[in-house]
Amino acid sequence: MKGAVSFGLMFLAVCVVTIGTVGFFGGSRSIASLEGVIDRTLGAGWTREECVDADAGSRLFYAFKASGTVTFNVHHHVGRDTQYDVERHPTVEAESTLVVPLDARYCLTFTNEEQRDVDVDGRYEVLPAETN
Repeated sequence: MKGAVSFGLMFLAVCVVTIGTVGFFGGSRSIASLEGVIDRTLGAGWTREECVDADAGSRLFYAFKASGTVTFNVHHHVGRDTQYDVERHPTVEAESTLVVPLDARYCLTFTNEEQRDVDVDGRYEVLPAETN
């Protein structure tokens, strides 16, 4: 039993050091904030955002399908100004990759344009910049 406890503690220490090292060398972004699942039910007229931090040059991949029409956009803020990377437009689905222009928090925004609940399902992920 004593050997199992020692091994368990050693394993835990290695995990903590490894996670800390990834965070240290990976910059200020947390690993958990780099991807997400979109699983929302929007009431009539409701708006919801899915936001993620991304560095300049990285790529923001997103894909979703909605059970009704949503107005969709991708934006970030520069001071008090909102910059639209993907202009607002009505759609029921989208799949694309945006090359991120600068370090910021990017938000995928969905507004339900229907008079009923609309389900939105998909995912997004920040990918590293492409190298030549």
